Order: sequence, then structure tokens, then C-alpha cells
Amino acid sequence: MRGHRAMYDVLPFEDTMKPDDPAGADDDADDDTDCERDADAFAAFDAWLKERGFPYVEVTEAKRAIFAGAALDSFDFLVYSQVGPNLLVLLTDDPTPDDVDLLREWAKTFGPGFAGAFVWQADGEWVAVLLADWNGNKLQARSLRDHL
Repeated sequence: MRGHRAMYDVLPFEDTMKPDDPAGADDDADDDTDCERDADAFAAFDAWLKERGFPYVEVTEAKRAIFAGAALDSFDFLVYSQVGPNLLVLLTDDPTPDDVDLLREWAKTFGPGFAGAFVWQADGEWVAVLLADWNGNKLQARSLRDHL
């Protein structure tokens, strides 16, 4: 679910495609679909957290500016846990090696009491794998409620 940051960058149509290159529209079509899916996932996760009263902070574009000096991309949500470490959430169902490195660096930056977590929806339920447990196998995911 990476690529959601593009939804914050609104460019004039002319800047996203050359008018004399109609094939360019097809190149951006997948990105637009990904952004819509990502926006839907963000909204759904935000609503899920609110409905259940879990304390959290969505790391919006404005909040990312706080970390502008950091040479890292940003995670998506900071969710406070009552049963374990607070979670630095990256909404993705297919973490890349870069995503693993990203969360590892943020967890180190925040220090003890914080853990990276990959979170996605599976069969209508939000599931998570903590970074420390990630071995590339999505089947190890547990209900996010178990971590909060």
C-alpha cells in the first residue's frame, strides 16, 4: 500500500502527462488506482481506530514536516498500546526490504517502548506483524487487537 504520499501532491494535469503522449495516461492510471486504494485504506484504518477508542496519531503530510530533517520516509500511524509497545504502523500488505529498513530505523529513533508494525486488512479484519517477528511470511499475522 505504498505510494499513498502521492495523494498529497496535487499537480496540474499538464505536469502529470504530456498532451502529445496519450500513452502516458495509462502509465498514471495504475498510480491513481493505488492512491485511491491507499486513501480508502487510510480512511478505513482511521475509522476503525476511532470506533474502538484506540489512541493514535495519523502521520499526515503536515506532521511529516516535523521529520523533514530525517533522511527517512515516514510511517503512517502511531498507535498507542495498552498491552505492549506503541506501534509505528506502516499500512502495507507486501512489505519490501526498504519498508523493513524504514521501520527498523524509526523504531530505533523512537527507542524503547515503540515497535514497527506492518498492518493490513485480511478477510475484513485488521491484522499486524511486528517488525521483530517479520520473516516475509504474511501467514504469521495476528489480529491487530492482540497488539493493542
